[in-house]
Amino acid sequence: MPFKEPVRKTLRAQWLGYLMRELRRERGVTLKEATEYLNRDHSALARYERAEWPFKRDDVMALLDIYGVDDYYDRKRAEGKRHNAALICLARRRCDVLYAMLRDKIPYQPRPATPIPA
Repeated sequence: MPFKEPVRKTLRAQWLGYLMRELRRERGVTLKEATEYLNRDHSALARYERAEWPFKRDDVMALLDIYGVDDYYDRKRAEGKRHNAALICLARRRCDVLYAMLRDKIPYQPRPATPIPA
């Protein structure tokens, strides 16, 4: 059996994994619930979130649906952005919020998901 080279953990993959894990926790979705929705083993989602495996496009789309983030993604797609660019916009938005929290020294306080105005 040939040796399979492990996936390199790129900064982008780690960033996406971190953001997806934070979205899951923020929305109150357990790892078990998310993996049942994906019809996958819980270790697969954990490996995605730790950037040990690359995310699959269909899984990202399904997770965004269950986390309630599809409105922002759909709006970016409607603006003509490709899938990867829309995901990067979503991640960038989250990073901007985190940066503002650190800059202003405001602790994180989860809020219920609210629709983004179009």
